Amino acid sequence: MALRISIAIVVLALVGGSLVISFGGFGSGSDVKGADKKPAESAPGEPKPEFALGKTVGHGDVHTPETSVKVDFNSIPEIIGEVNGVPVKRDLLVRTLKSVEKTHSMTGQVLTQEKLDQIKTAVVDNILNSEVLLHQAGVEKIAADPEKAKENYEQFRKQFPNEEAFKELLKAQDMTEEEVKKEFERSSVLRALLEKNIFSKITVSQEETRKYYDTNKAEFERKESVHASHILARITASADPKANEESKANAKKKIEEVEKKLKGGADFAKLATEMSEDPGSAPKGGDLGFFTKGQMVPVFEKTAFELEAGKISPIVESEFGFHILKVWEKKPAGMIPFEEASKTIEGKLKSQIANVKTKEYLADLKAKLKVKKLI
Repeated sequence: MALRISIAIVVLALVGGSLVISFGGFGSGSDVKGADKKPAESAPGEPKPEFALGKTVGHGDVHTPETSVKVDFNSIPEIIGEVNGVPVKRDLLVRTLKSVEKTHSMTGQVLTQEKLDQIKTAVVDNILNSEVLLHQAGVEKIAADPEKAKENYEQFRKQFPNEEAFKELLKAQDMTEEEVKKEFERSSVLRALLEKNIFSKITVSQEETRKYYDTNKAEFERKESVHASHILARITASADPKANEESKANAKKKIEEVEKKLKGGADFAKLATEMSEDPGSAPKGGDLGFFTKGQMVPVFEKTAFELEAGKISPIVESEFGFHILKVWEKKPAGMIPFEEASKTIEGKLKSQIANVKTKEYLADLKAKLKVKKLI
């Protein structure tokens, strides 16, 4: 899941307990398309959509009978840790967990206690690691770069097709615009520190890149893929048959209204932002990126792969509700040439080295500081 602001814009991200660094930038994700034009192409490699309809590995069946747990915010102490005697407040942890709860609720995913505990541990570790790095930045007198922070913030804002979409995200994250700008300033400090001590010292030769390509051929076998967007009118599942029928009728009415507007020449991306009930893709104009067979529910997949590029589908019903798809581009199966894959490989190898070096750097800093985890 994408923890939209709180965690996504921080250079460090702990996923499943592993330190992961996006090398070469903040990795703000796919551009949101406010205009009805083909979105930017994904990077080489096996394409993966940000929103896989019930097929995302690790998220399980959307319609599982399990019940989601609720976060007990009262049990989270005001101070979650200390770095060299300086208390670290719970604010970011609470904000992130609220986002996690909301995302699971909106997408129908089950938030088990085990998953919640893993997320909480990862976020707390991430917060403390960031504070350790910020402390070191202070020691080395590395300050925020206002121009860089502003540039990154403006790039982030460009992902949203309009002011309303941005404000919706702020509301969902329980953040103000000033708080978002502050996070970008903090991120610029972290980035500058890591750039000075780690990133600037990492090099990958053409020979290493070529060797990786030659020894990992299977990784560059491109499956047949489709780049599509969709608009979803969600059917809300209920134990009450009457409520189910009512939800289905309302969703059908809404998607028919969408279809009518599209036939009247409405901008697909703009309409998706305004009317789609898929929280993962709606802010990006409905863009799902490239996906291969087996990543979407069957009826959705069948429609996408049979539809011609540039065409809009009729209404399609899935277990999630009613959809209308637009296919932007299709890629046949084949081998990605080295020239196309080389930059991606170089970035991947640099990221791998950076992750190892950053873990070592953090361990060294922590050994010199008093870091306490209080939760």
